[in-house]
Amino acid sequence: MSAFAPAFGIFGRSGLSPSAAGEVAARAEALGYGAAVVTETYSDVFPYAIACARATRTIQVSTAIANIGFRHPALMAYSAAETDELAGGRFSLGIGIGTQWFTRGAADAQRARPLRAVREYVEAMRALWRGERSYPGEIFPMHDVGIDFRPSRPVPIFLAALNPGMCRLAGAIADGVYLGALIPVDRLPEAIAHVADGARAAGRDPSAVTVGSMVRVCVDEDEARAREGA
Repeated sequence: MSAFAPAFGIFGRSGLSPSAAGEVAARAEALGYGAAVVTETYSDVFPYAIACARATRTIQVSTAIANIGFRHPALMAYSAAETDELAGGRFSLGIGIGTQWFTRGAADAQRARPLRAVREYVEAMRALWRGERSYPGEIFPMHDVGIDFRPSRPVPIFLAALNPGMCRLAGAIADGVYLGALIPVDRLPEAIAHVADGARAAGRDPSAVTVGSMVRVCVDEDEARAREGA
């Protein structure tokens, strides 16, 4: 498996505005980080990603994650392609089922069949990026859908994964995987093995799948306050 470059994660609920997040990303770039990763909790992740891209010149910018429960795959495809264009081809799209739902009933179809939902979501976005106007999905069908401009490349897609099934799906269809901070360190080799198994089952080289593992950090001079914040 290929390794993800050291990245600085700007987590949701940080209290930072998009402009402030961009300033943090610029500082991370100056310190030698390879990527700035932005999360989505009670926010729209794309303004944060765009702010980071516009404030930097060389580092990669990624979402980890953009919640598919908030957006139709066509809208996500538009946002990702447009952000990648603004970033000069430095953007990757991390997506997942997510945990924050404003209308819980809307999550039912995706939570009932999460692997099918994510597979269709990825296929639908890639179809749009290729210039196709329809996608025959069961959960996310698209009919006569266009896109204003053809992206210069398919945006790399990362899947957020915790359980074996999603890890294998990431290996099968994604460019990379974000293994969540909720996976204990001693279980990471097992999770990575599931990703590799999924890649091989799909006829892919496991080294083609980038693996990123999130480590949640809170810095404070007061250790107890830092632990509480984390």
